[in-house]
Amino acid sequence: MMDRFRTYLQQQIDGRVLGLFRVVFSLFMAFEMIYYLRIDLVKNMFVLPTVNFKYDGLAWLTPLPGPMMNALVWLLLAASLLMAAGVWFKWTARFFALGNAFIFFQDTSLYNNHIYLYILVAWLLSCTHADQFVSFRKKTVDLIPRWEQFIFQLQMVIVYFYAGIIKFKYDWLVRQEPVRSLSVGYADDRFLAGLVKQEAVIYILTYGGLLLDLASPLLLWYKPIRKWAIYLFMGFHLFNSTIFDDIAFFPFVMLAGLVIFYESNELPWLRRLFPPAAATDTKKKKASLPVVAPLPGALVRNLFTAYFAFQILFPFRGFLLPNQMDWTTIGNRFSWRVKADSRGIDELKFQVVYPNGASANVDISSFINTHQIKMLINDPRAVRDLAAGIKKEVIKQGGMVSAVTATIKLRCNGRPPQYFIDPSADLTKVEYSPFEKLAWVVPLNIN
Repeated sequence: MMDRFRTYLQQQIDGRVLGLFRVVFSLFMAFEMIYYLRIDLVKNMFVLPTVNFKYDGLAWLTPLPGPMMNALVWLLLAASLLMAAGVWFKWTARFFALGNAFIFFQDTSLYNNHIYLYILVAWLLSCTHADQFVSFRKKTVDLIPRWEQFIFQLQMVIVYFYAGIIKFKYDWLVRQEPVRSLSVGYADDRFLAGLVKQEAVIYILTYGGLLLDLASPLLLWYKPIRKWAIYLFMGFHLFNSTIFDDIAFFPFVMLAGLVIFYESNELPWLRRLFPPAAATDTKKKKASLPVVAPLPGALVRNLFTAYFAFQILFPFRGFLLPNQMDWTTIGNRFSWRVKADSRGIDELKFQVVYPNGASANVDISSFINTHQIKMLINDPRAVRDLAAGIKKEVIKQGGMVSAVTATIKLRCNGRPPQYFIDPSADLTKVEYSPFEKLAWVVPLNIN
């Protein structure tokens, strides 16, 4: 079995599909950087807020000064265009992956599954000969080994399949949540509102989405089925782009990414647009170009093995940790837990308690932005970080602080409002470890 798989990965194939994937992905990344510039991401995320929510173990990572962060975004835009053109490809792809990761890891409120995927895809592209096809650069190879295309297929299937695994929980299977809450909250004047609110559609989205994700390996890799299943994926992503207003153009990236499951002989239009070099050379026969080594060296193979082992195993870590994974988000990032729940704020306030017993409400908008505020109903670590920032600012202004508390009530997946954090806890003194139960977090009432 392994010998057959190894032989499969070694097969030499036309790389135009991979080249097309590179172009489309890179252009989407250019649009992503333009979006960052349009919303003034650097100013609104790193200049105006006085508190950033740090990832575990990355508290040392701090933003560059504002002008330098803006320059980085412009450089990432240039890198994405060079990637699309196939110019200085490997280095620009690596720079894009690392630069995007530098921004991404500055604040947990920036976390999004699709940005994480963009970073991974850019890095994987840098390991291939994707710039040899549909490119401005001079070709040095005619064919590529199949593994260069397969690694993207595998990454995509992991995203789909794990998005299906997360749906195996009570809320999704029994209560049709968060689809039901999202449907109820869908504005009546929006496109397809009448359809989205239909009971039958709620069931189709809930259980159809589950089956589509779980069956993705079969649907996308088995050719006789794929030619029909592709329409299901197209409808799925187009519908998502309509009803969700917080996922930008991610559905279209995934839609375009489906091309990676094809070979060039299945896409005659691609062969017409980008014919083989020999076919355009009518004066003399073009000499064959060198063939890429069928498999990378042992070191690179081991690195790929470790990478995909991480992608397959790391998402399960949350099941081994003591806190409720989806409720606290501890252990659920980097796990492809897409649209795991729906939350709404019922009450949100922070208070400073002074040594004399008096207390005062805090205007948290002077510390964080509206995007970061959403983290306060998702991640208790963000609540703790903000409390520490509030105490630091009060002391900086010459005041004294006895405690900082928070009253946070939220609605999760259509349930009645409940406390997220113990409102009596001094958040400047609470302890945090991902490996210990957080006593200051109120457990989710699943009834």
